[in-house]
Amino acid sequence: MTAEAQTPVLEAALDGVKGDDLAEFAVAVGQHTEFGIAAFNEPIANAARNAESLNGLRASILSNFDGAGSDRFLLSTLDLTAADIAWLDGEVERARAVRLLRRLVDDASPRALVSVQRDSTSRDRILGLLMDDIAGSAGQLIRVASSSDLPIGRLLDVGRAPLPFLAREQRDKFVTELLGRALAEADLDDARVPPCWRTRAVRFRPVSWSIWPHRRGRRRSGS
Repeated sequence: MTAEAQTPVLEAALDGVKGDDLAEFAVAVGQHTEFGIAAFNEPIANAARNAESLNGLRASILSNFDGAGSDRFLLSTLDLTAADIAWLDGEVERARAVRLLRRLVDDASPRALVSVQRDSTSRDRILGLLMDDIAGSAGQLIRVASSSDLPIGRLLDVGRAPLPFLAREQRDKFVTELLGRALAEADLDDARVPPCWRTRAVRFRPVSWSIWPHRRGRRRSGS
């Protein structure tokens, strides 16, 4: 099967195929096509009717293939959910897991990004994977951080890391977001608040104090 027009034939051949037979079928398709026919991915993935079958299918692809086509197939079986993030973190070689996660984050809706991070374990797994390759994951890190409810100290630690690897416009926008959170929640004497942010904070402080009156008691004398 090497032509997209054969997709209906593939779907018919998959009828009733389960478990190990499905994994073997998928490996055979991959060997013939290198997963270059995107239309084949969804029918094969949908033939896995339960979690055990799906994970067996994924494991077979992981152990037999490593390339853009097989990654595209694996992505067709993944969503930005707690279960799939746990699978990436626990079952996939680290560099490949990061590569797949970047694509998931890029394709995720704002709602999905917020939803998955309501589970702190999933949030920490996502951040842990992306922080393994800060330079390559800078855009995804700031998207995750911007959608999170991280405590301000953790947000400053995570948020500072990708800044050197961002384009200027993207960096400036994210720094403005971080500055707003820092003004609202962080102690400006915190070493994690860069000196340039403190300078900006002093310049903007008259407005900031009117927005966040709960910090008035923390103003330093002479500021």
